Amino acid sequence: MQVRPEIKALAEMMERKLQLNEHKGTKGLNDLGYLINRAKEELAEVEIAFGNDSSAVEILAECADVANFALFLAQLACKQSGDRIEHLGALAFTLDARRRDLELEPTDETE
Repeated sequence: MQVRPEIKALAEMMERKLQLNEHKGTKGLNDLGYLINRAKEELAEVEIAFGNDSSAVEILAECADVANFALFLAQLACKQSGDRIEHLGALAFTLDARRRDLELEPTDETE
């Protein structure tokens, strides 16, 4: 699969931010409420960065923080379900195709 340049840039920034924060450990990564609150805090920082006329790289770094918390949430979901996150990407394409199939099926309202 070809990865879009903007996805690659975000993923690289996500990894940089994870490496910078490794010293914080994994405390809270199994707590849904904690993760959701931190994701909201990070999203608020993105909004502040836009309001402060921050540079594009500063905003990208804040977006990477949001994306990392989204990743932690996805990892928690996988941990709870017993799935492996690296297998879910391909499954998502299958799910999307199935949803499209469902949308194309006629309903009583459209017949």
